[in-house]
Formats: sequence, structure tokens, C-alpha cells
Amino acid sequence: DTVIATTSGSSIVTALDNASRVVQPNGRIVLMVDGMPLFSEAFDELRRASDADDVRTNHPDVKAWARAASHARVAILSDLGHAEAEELFASALSGPEQVQRFLARSADCLILEDGHRSLAVVE
Repeated sequence: DTVIATTSGSSIVTALDNASRVVQPNGRIVLMVDGMPLFSEAFDELRRASDADDVRTNHPDVKAWARAASHARVAILSDLGHAEAEELFASALSGPEQVQRFLARSADCLILEDGHRSLAVVE
């Protein structure tokens, strides 16, 4: 299953956290970001980790990102480069056609428009 969340660069962590609450384990989260995602220096701990499960921090944004990356596969369509995305346990997408390919292979899809403001509830 796939959850697609649209967001701005400054709200990417909130959008990912909201999407991770509804995606199935080992599902896919696609973040469609308007512009360059913004990450604080606290994310350096995440970048140094060998695995998202190894991240030990009290910083809420880093903790939320690591939890989501451990729960599902994360892909980002934005101005972020491939190397930077990999440091965040995500893959960078180069265009909307890659999002379409994920959708074509997905049995179920949920779209969270303005994912940083949306909180879906699945029962």
C-alpha cells in the first residue's frame, strides 16, 4: 500500500509523521515536496546512523523521521539530491512519472493533500 503526502519543505517531518500513522508496515510513503526540504542540525544524528532503528535521540522531529523510516519505505519528490535522501533512509525521486509507477504497482493508495495539516484515521 502507498500513502502520498504533499507538503512544503518546512513541514516535511510533520507530513511524514502523519503519513506513517496510516501506511501499512513495509508500505511506501511518497512525499511530494514543494521546494527544498528543510532539516535542522539535529538530523546530523540520523545522517550518521547506519540504520534508522539505531537512532537514539530525544529530538521529536528526528525521532519521528527514524520511526517512519523504520516502519515504511520513504521516497521524496523534491529538490533534495539522491545522496542527501539516502542519508535520511529515503530515496529521491526525479520526477512525477516515478510517483505514477508506484501508484500503478500499489493495490491501495491514500493521498494526504497538505499532509502536514492532514491527520487520517483508518479503522
